[in-house]
Amino acid sequence: MRLRKIVCLIIVCILFSCNDVLASTKVNIRTENDYLIPENIVVSDSNKNSILSTPAINAEEKVYDFAEVLTDNEESALYKQINKFVTETNMDLVVVTIKDNPVNSAKDYAHNFYSYNFFKDDGVLFLIDFAESEIYMTTNGKAYDLFPDSRMQPILKNVYGRIMQKEFYTACSIFVNSISGFVGIGEVEKGEDVVIDSLDVKKEVRN
Repeated sequence: MRLRKIVCLIIVCILFSCNDVLASTKVNIRTENDYLIPENIVVSDSNKNSILSTPAINAEEKVYDFAEVLTDNEESALYKQINKFVTETNMDLVVVTIKDNPVNSAKDYAHNFYSYNFFKDDGVLFLIDFAESEIYMTTNGKAYDLFPDSRMQPILKNVYGRIMQKEFYTACSIFVNSISGFVGIGEVEKGEDVVIDSLDVKKEVRN
């Protein structure tokens, strides 16, 4: 599996509140007797704790709103949008929000979440991590070549702006639409230029 960081934006001091937030994600309990991991994952002393601290979820849900920033209706609409992408491309697309991060790293959490659950070999995960004040994206399999930094910068710029406005559903929906658009284009060709400006991907937001 080729899983990598593409681009991240630092979000500092985001305070959020949402009404009518009822959506929840069922989490199964991993134990040393049953790690609930794909067959290709080998458990060792170096990854055992990471596995045990990673939520074991139903990979068919696609939207995992642990931070509870989406309403039931928003989560349902986002799932339909993602499911259309999965059906048309045979790639996975996963959205995760968290308010607690047991590994204290958005990069590691995103990697672990995709690797230790039963997602497709090819796919994309988008993480909104309120604990680390970061948004993060990882790619797996053929998605690795579809999304170099040059493609992710304009996408994450738009997502970043929506998150700063606390428009979390809109941010996730924009992300899914953008991913779908670039998959339709195919891999980057020599000379392709999709960077819309000199976006600084380490932006900070101050009160």
